[in-house]
Amino acid sequence: MTSLRRRTLLQLAGAASAAVAGCQGVDLDAGQGAAKTDQQAPNGEVTTREAIETGLLNGIPQVRAQADDGSGTREDPYQVPADLFADYHGTVEFGSGWFETDGVETDPDFDYSDTSTYLQGEGVRTTTLRHAADEPSTPTVRLAGKAGNFGGVRNMTVYGAGEGDRSGDANIVETDGNVIDYTFENVIFRWGGGDALHLAASASGCRVQNAWVENVNGHALYLGGGNRLKVDNVHAIGSGFLIEGAESHFTNVTIFSAGGNDGIVNTTPGNQYADVILKEGLNAGFRGTSRFSISNMHVEGAKQSAIVDGTGNSPISNVFARNWGRADGWRPLLRASGSSVRASGVWGERTSEEYSTTLLRVEDDDCYVNGIGGTAGEPWKITIEGGTESVLDNVANVDYEHVTDEGVRTLINRWGTNDGDPAVEGEWNGHADYAGATGATVWDTSTEPWTAYRAQPDGRNWVAL
Repeated sequence: MTSLRRRTLLQLAGAASAAVAGCQGVDLDAGQGAAKTDQQAPNGEVTTREAIETGLLNGIPQVRAQADDGSGTREDPYQVPADLFADYHGTVEFGSGWFETDGVETDPDFDYSDTSTYLQGEGVRTTTLRHAADEPSTPTVRLAGKAGNFGGVRNMTVYGAGEGDRSGDANIVETDGNVIDYTFENVIFRWGGGDALHLAASASGCRVQNAWVENVNGHALYLGGGNRLKVDNVHAIGSGFLIEGAESHFTNVTIFSAGGNDGIVNTTPGNQYADVILKEGLNAGFRGTSRFSISNMHVEGAKQSAIVDGTGNSPISNVFARNWGRADGWRPLLRASGSSVRASGVWGERTSEEYSTTLLRVEDDDCYVNGIGGTAGEPWKITIEGGTESVLDNVANVDYEHVTDEGVRTLINRWGTNDGDPAVEGEWNGHADYAGATGATVWDTSTEPWTAYRAQPDGRNWVAL
């Protein structure tokens, strides 16, 4: 693909036409120059022929009419002016066909309160916009300043580099740090050297829905900050998410192969993930370094752990994982490296002996897991590397000989161990109140066989059973 000559934007209609921007345009055959009618509309609206001549229809730019070259095919795409929004701000309808640009950008000095800026196509396999450069150094679409607020991209496919190419380092679509409350819906983002969607730090209120992302070297979604992001029904192939925004929702997400990177990295608090599938090509499946919540997550083929909770105080429920820890056998399904990890309904499965059998690794205090196990017949393991007063209830298909407990006052199915009579010595000595409150049975491992003790409910005395 060769560099394109400088393109000029056709003169747009006057202020009167622009004032009615926001009306819905109709499909044009403008690229071929054939009008469907040349009669003045009864209500005084601009006719199709006039739209071909001015690039507007009822105040809305028609990109095929503005293109100064191309026939709209894959081999000969319409050429989109770089200054598409120089004289107009609002909805721009692309129509059907292939389009090519050196990069379009909203006018950062325009105030969204007058009208939002939308790039709108006729469907993801009907309208395709691609970058003209062989190795793009600029995004295909950039939303900048207040002009990008409450705008976005709809009903189209957007390419970075050429089809089958990830050259260059540019993002496909990006925003600057001044844009909020925009929408990407019914879109495909493909082929780029950077991120597919790179949303800068002020990305509050952004919506990404009904999106397909594939074949980029960077992230499928990078959220640099802000809050209130809503991501729903997104399918990504070959790259994952980096989330640095807070208090956002991610639902019905599928990531198939993250290119050897983590599937989802969560670095900021308050984000919620529901009905998520992370499969193949993963380093870790999900890595959280700040508070989050997970419900209904499937992780398969993680090189390391399926889920890493590095912060704690994050509810995790209904997780199924298959075939994790191929690189290191000690890698657990759930790595509880933060304090106060809370999890329930965690289940593992493996299809080959090359994968890890460690279901859980606890590294800090006050971990509580209710319901963890794996399919019968496997030598499942649990490792308590450290921490105080972790409680694991309803542990299934884990033999006690495969439990490594280096923690303090750990309870597994409400059983704990103590080196000696807990009324006299050991880690449980002086903690009968905790044992009574939790209904624990504590085994003195210094005797043969072990001796079982229970604390009175008031925590005053230990009683040998």
